[in-house]
Amino acid sequence: MTAQTKTQVRAAGCIAVLLALLAAGVANPDSQNPAQKTYYYVAGHVFGIGEQQVYVVQRTATLTVRYRDAGGSLQSQTFRQADRDSVAWTIEGIASGGGPILGVSTAAPVSTASASPSPSPTMNAVATPSPQSSPTLDALGAGGAGGPMGALGAATFLLASLPADMPDIGKPWFSKSALPLRFGALTLEMNNMVDQPAGNQGTVVQISSTGGCELQWKLRVKGFGAASLRGGGGATSQSFVETQNRLLLGMTVSAFSHGNAKMKDRTGSYSLDVSVAIKLVHYVPGIPVYAGTVGFVPASAYLGNTMAPDTSIYSTAEPRPVTSPAATNTEFIPPPMAPVTPYPSALPEVSLPPIPIPQSSDQPVASPPAPPTPTPTPSRYP
Repeated sequence: MTAQTKTQVRAAGCIAVLLALLAAGVANPDSQNPAQKTYYYVAGHVFGIGEQQVYVVQRTATLTVRYRDAGGSLQSQTFRQADRDSVAWTIEGIASGGGPILGVSTAAPVSTASASPSPSPTMNAVATPSPQSSPTLDALGAGGAGGPMGALGAATFLLASLPADMPDIGKPWFSKSALPLRFGALTLEMNNMVDQPAGNQGTVVQISSTGGCELQWKLRVKGFGAASLRGGGGATSQSFVETQNRLLLGMTVSAFSHGNAKMKDRTGSYSLDVSVAIKLVHYVPGIPVYAGTVGFVPASAYLGNTMAPDTSIYSTAEPRPVTSPAATNTEFIPPPMAPVTPYPSALPEVSLPPIPIPQSSDQPVASPPAPPTPTPTPSRYP
């Protein structure tokens, strides 16, 4: 084998390896691993004690799988999802990393993904109590996927990519994340762009997003068996962001996908249509944490505790005649530059700008947990 032939063989081998890596998604890990966190805040939002948000979310999805049975007859099965949820939370405190500590409540009708010819899901509103432990978000307002706030996951593709400085009108940017559904997660790849200030509200911008979606699910289909669904499609979205308080006022997402449904030696097809609407219906601004505060700002159960006297500050050495111990029954004096006023329980609710996203008349709306109680001013040591 000549040197030239060896070089050609090596080049062919490198190309084959590169193609294999691309096919496996190794060359671009994000292609197989969309964002695992769920984002709940617009970048640049200032967290405050007692802050409250209430969102309503409506999701509908129709998935139809078609295949031919052993006799060659065309069969189909349709899966439907129809959810109307509401997620509410109150910021109880701020963690040392700067992320908010939340009290969360939800309200949702009883709704399960159904397959035809089953009747439509029941829609009886049931309130879900707050979880036992308060979830903590990171400094960017992101937390783990799923959980009581998982219904807002559809907004992650925008909130995870929106910079702290709002992009100029007409300047696009790219984002990618998973849109959670009961059947699985639909991966969205979107190009986003600020269209214009929305209506007469100078602090509200409208963002349009267009792109594609990718689906890779496994689903059991009656008469067909365990099917692997794989395909793609398109997606569009319209979002409204309030720039003064850095709030997501609402968004709509529409997506469609179609592709193959495979089971061993049989192949069918699927089609999917998805619609999501999210709207902020209640907002109470909180009290920003004092900039000099170090570490954890306690939740409501810990606010207002009085100081305990120090017990290990006394020296065993003989004091000099010109000195005397300091009194221990004086009024409590806060550290220099510390806030001297207590956190109020809440500020007045803010009137939200109108956006063209309707809310159904029977939409459940969760009540946010009570905000932290006012902080009593410590007086004397107990």
